[in-house]
Amino acid sequence: MNRKLVSTMVIVFIIVTLIGVSAIPSNWFEAADVTGIIVQTETGIVKAIINLGSLQSASEFNACANGTITVVEASGVNITKLVMNWPGPTDEHGYFEERFFSLTINLTIYDDVWSIPIVTNGAFETSKWSYAGYQFYDQYADWTGYHLPQGTHPIMFTVYGKTQIVSENVTISITFLLELSA
Repeated sequence: MNRKLVSTMVIVFIIVTLIGVSAIPSNWFEAADVTGIIVQTETGIVKAIINLGSLQSASEFNACANGTITVVEASGVNITKLVMNWPGPTDEHGYFEERFFSLTINLTIYDDVWSIPIVTNGAFETSKWSYAGYQFYDQYADWTGYHLPQGTHPIMFTVYGKTQIVSENVTISITFLLELSA
C-alpha cells in the first residue's frame, strides 16, 4: 500500500471514532457500571428451611418451605435416595415416637408429589424406612428414583402431623437429604 492511502485510512478511522464518541447526547452521564464473573457451577441443592417454632403438646401442625436443585450435567441427574437424619442419641423409634403422634413429609417437584409417612398413630413407620449405612440416618424404602434434566428445578417440602403429649420441652431437628447421581 502506498503511504497516501494509509494516511487517508488513518484519518477516516479517527473521524469515524470521533463521530461515534460524540454521537451520544452531552447530558448523558455514566451512572453505573455492571461487571463481574459468571463462575462455573456444580450440581447442588439450595435447601428448604422449615422452622416449626414452638408447638404445643398434642397439637396439629403444618409448615412448608421451598428450595431448588441445580443440575449442570447435560444428561441430567437422578435422585436415587431420600434420606433422613436426626441428632440421636436414641434410635429412630425413640426419637420420633417421643415427639410425634403423627408425622408426614411431602416432597414436591413440579407436579410430582410424594407423601412420605414417618410416624403413624404414635409408631415409627418401620416398613417405610431402612438403615442408610450411617448411625442416625435412614433412607425411605419406597423411593424409586426421579430424573431431573439440566437446569434449575423448584422443590418444596411440606411437613405436617400432630405432636405427642410431652411433660417437658423437647427439641425437633430433622434433616432430609437427596442423593443425586449422574
